[in-house]
Amino acid sequence: MGRWEKSKKYFEGLRNNPNGEDLAWIEYYIGRTLSWKGEWTAAHNHFINAYNQMMQTEPPRIKDSAHVLTEIGEVLYQQGKYEEAFECNDRALTIRKAYDSSDNADIAQNLNNMACYLYYQGKSDEAVSIIQEALDIQDKYYSFDHIEKANLALAIQEKYYPFGHVDISNTFNCIGCILCRQEKYDESANFHQRALAIQKKYYPSGHVDIATSLSDIGSVLYCQENYNQSLDAFQKALTIQEKYFGSVHILIANSLCSIGNIFRQQGRYDEAYDSIKRALAMQEKYYPNNHTIVANSLNCIGAILNGKGNYDEALNFYQQALAILEKHSPSFHADIATSLDTIGDILCQQGKYDDSFDFHQRALKIREKYYSPGHSVLAISFHRIGNLRCVLGNYDKAIESHQQALTIRENYYSNNDHVCIADSLDYLGCVFSKQAEYVKALDYYEKALTIRQNPQISRQALSIRLKYYLNGHECIASSLRYIGFTVREQGKFDEAINFYKEALVVKEKYYSAGHVNIVSTLRSIGHVLCDQESYEEALNFYQRALDMLKQCYPSDHIDMAVNLKCIAYIQYKQGKHDDAMGLLTQSLTIEEKFYSPDHVAIAKSLNDIATVMGEQGNDEGALVLYKRPVTIYEKRYPSGHVDLANALYNIAVILDDQNLIDESLKYHHRALAMREIYYPAGHDETATSLEAIASILFNQENYDEAYDFYKRALMVEDNIYPSGHLKTATSLTKIGTILQDQGMKNNALDYYEQALAIYKTRLSIDHPDRTNLEETIRRISTKRMRLKKFIKSTFKFDS
Repeated sequence: MGRWEKSKKYFEGLRNNPNGEDLAWIEYYIGRTLSWKGEWTAAHNHFINAYNQMMQTEPPRIKDSAHVLTEIGEVLYQQGKYEEAFECNDRALTIRKAYDSSDNADIAQNLNNMACYLYYQGKSDEAVSIIQEALDIQDKYYSFDHIEKANLALAIQEKYYPFGHVDISNTFNCIGCILCRQEKYDESANFHQRALAIQKKYYPSGHVDIATSLSDIGSVLYCQENYNQSLDAFQKALTIQEKYFGSVHILIANSLCSIGNIFRQQGRYDEAYDSIKRALAMQEKYYPNNHTIVANSLNCIGAILNGKGNYDEALNFYQQALAILEKHSPSFHADIATSLDTIGDILCQQGKYDDSFDFHQRALKIREKYYSPGHSVLAISFHRIGNLRCVLGNYDKAIESHQQALTIRENYYSNNDHVCIADSLDYLGCVFSKQAEYVKALDYYEKALTIRQNPQISRQALSIRLKYYLNGHECIASSLRYIGFTVREQGKFDEAINFYKEALVVKEKYYSAGHVNIVSTLRSIGHVLCDQESYEEALNFYQRALDMLKQCYPSDHIDMAVNLKCIAYIQYKQGKHDDAMGLLTQSLTIEEKFYSPDHVAIAKSLNDIATVMGEQGNDEGALVLYKRPVTIYEKRYPSGHVDLANALYNIAVILDDQNLIDESLKYHHRALAMREIYYPAGHDETATSLEAIASILFNQENYDEAYDFYKRALMVEDNIYPSGHLKTATSLTKIGTILQDQGMKNNALDYYEQALAIYKTRLSIDHPDRTNLEETIRRISTKRMRLKKFIKSTFKFDS
């Protein structure tokens, strides 16, 4: 029989045969025993009996009732009824202030409890003021500068508090929790460590309160994403709890949930699932149906399934959790907003953008209702809405949302070098990259990276990096990847690879070998190598990514489809069209299981298959297939989108190959108009459209219009590419060709020579583009020299 069951049996026997003992206190002790066992409904009943007996005597035992009210409050807190718990402690506090001195430790206990209840309602500012009052009292009542004084304080506690006492370490832990929510992690950890030190002195043989402090320390480490140390703290806490409570207890369930969340972050999904399921089984035993603690575990299972790519199952668990939380509204407004955002994220992944937007807007409205206008939590909503707008191609609105978030964070944090500000800068940089505003994008990315990493540029950056992310944090890798993406878009491929490889080093250090979070960086390196036509090397990185995915996911996981398409692209570029078609078809099969038929991912796969089909000589089949993505995009993006522009361009190319010139030009002009709207500063795709139209006009011998379109393409390329880019040389060459065909060979020669100057720096001496251009210049120059000699020989001076 366990210690709590023995205690319960003892007091029940005493109640049946009290021998003059106080029945109210006996009921109270039975209630406390049941509370420790986690049987809160039964405990609540005994506390109510104790309270009623105290209040029905003459005179009523008001002072004693404060103890019972405090315990009733604790039971209500465990049941998630925070407002009622706060009210009971407030009543107890009023009684104690009337009967005891203002610095009585019991008053501090009630203040401490009330602060915790406010904290769990998301009212951190109110909690801080109350907890400080509690700490001031406890500082007067207890002294722990020396172990003898600590023992004296403990002796006083045992004398004056036979019913148990929440000592000063509990207050430290409560302050630590509040500071953790405020993202002051170092300060938070300091308070929890001080609490742990006190507990180890008080309980040299161990105590369950030590497990509480270890759990709190584990939570801080988790927030800092220091998962290995966090896991160690929670596992130590679990060992203590299982020693004190056996195999089943609600505190054990809490530790299992925390351990499960760490496993999930580490990509150990099966271990995470087992841990959370064990916790959920305990919670359903201890808590009534639809309890908020159960909702938290349902959310955790949803997150695990989401990580495994089982989005429909994940969505089901998230929606169950949301229903429970909404039942307890408004106490759980912060958790409700988080659940709404999570559901919104999954709906976005599934291509249900309107539904996703609605959920994110609901989350924002809840946060705006419960938080002050400048609170940092509002930035979360603005960023999510901004990201969704970016997906939809509404870049101006996306920038507006991200800018709102950045402004909030810059005002909220006293120093403008907080890592959350770096996150906001990254989001803005990403949108500017989408708009081909590469200079602006790099400016934002480099500011973000400065905050996260570079001690030479920012005087506080190194301390922030160590404070928030420890050396080599994944967010540093994200900044490096963002910059790599931007310089890649500028055609600076060597620089891009260097940034991506730096990011890979950070990720391989931060994550365990073969972790799925390394995959995206491997693919990014592969993309740049493809840009450089280093296909075999690119294939090596894509294959490494695929091998990691196979270790973590089933063969029909959606991320597999992404990697298969990467490998298919290499096979396509190498002329292995049948192999490419096989992989693309396999990828499409996975996506059709996962997405609705009108999802944009399906449209992109159809587009890729049509491209390969065209290379196989099946233009008719390719044209039919190309039109299906257009239908999907026009439905998804009624006001236009860059993906729709790309689909229109592809149709135009096929029509051109079929010599349907007028129809081809119509599609090209539609694509160009859309690209110019979405890329106001210019983009490689805009230049491609201009060049395609110019080429058709040139073939029609419409030289003046062809010249104008090539010039426009050249202006775009001058804006978006660094000096001496190969695409600039190509445009210069084509303009030279038009001028040459029109007989303006001197003007043509000027453009050819500009192009050759670039080729000499970028191409090998025997590259066909370079040798052909050199031959063209030689012929024109030779003819010019012959003409000059002829003119000189026939010229006579009349005297």
